[in-house]
Amino acid sequence: MNVRTLAFSGLLALSGLALAQDKKPPIVINDPEWPPYFFAGRSDHPPGLMKEIFTQCFTRLQIPFEFKHQPIERMQVGMEQGTLDINLFSYKKEREKVVQFGKEVMLTSRYVPIVRADSNYSIKSINDFEPYRLGHTIGLRYSKEFYDYIQKRKAAQKLDESSKEEFNIRKLDAKRIDIFVSTDSTILYVAKRIGLIDKIKLMDFEIQKADYFIAVSKNSPRIPDRTTFITQVEECIRGMRKSGEACSLYQKYEQPCAWK
Repeated sequence: MNVRTLAFSGLLALSGLALAQDKKPPIVINDPEWPPYFFAGRSDHPPGLMKEIFTQCFTRLQIPFEFKHQPIERMQVGMEQGTLDINLFSYKKEREKVVQFGKEVMLTSRYVPIVRADSNYSIKSINDFEPYRLGHTIGLRYSKEFYDYIQKRKAAQKLDESSKEEFNIRKLDAKRIDIFVSTDSTILYVAKRIGLIDKIKLMDFEIQKADYFIAVSKNSPRIPDRTTFITQVEECIRGMRKSGEACSLYQKYEQPCAWK
């Protein structure tokens, strides 16, 4: 091998090392089971409304990313430790110890009671749930007051738990439970998909209404400048809303668009 060949080989090696150093590790975004916003990467479902918005923005911003499904408890640990970078959270003061919140509302969700369409229950307070067989989706937190009530029912063995919202809808239709609480957009989407939308109704009593924001782990090694990162992503999403792209995605998932 002559000197010229050795020099060329050395340049190739240095170029490869530089490319390897420049290649940033992907941002890890939580992909929960939260229809119609996320579907945990399930191949028999669409990607999810918020997942599609994130995908478009991260691609345009040329930020490497990947989605990873984490059950709720594991997600919380991941955000605390920085093994998970991004999740959508409702704002709570205590969460600021773990995450930095964005300023732009990504979505608004209402927790309401769901009952059979032919029922005539009256729910005006949490105490009014007492006579009924209550369902619960594992991992949901609701409001503090209602979550405490859920724990009390569980301790008394008067709680029927399920891993998915779909199971609670089916239990309701089969008269195995009388009532459960979940978010309005999720239940309407799931009930329609499984053909039981006419079998249920959402009650007016509001357990909790919450706005959800981008939340970035404060221990993320992949996002050292959280403020700049959040600003870039939110600017992209605002652009999608202004252009009508976001509304097109909302229509795809049969959701009302607030930016028309």
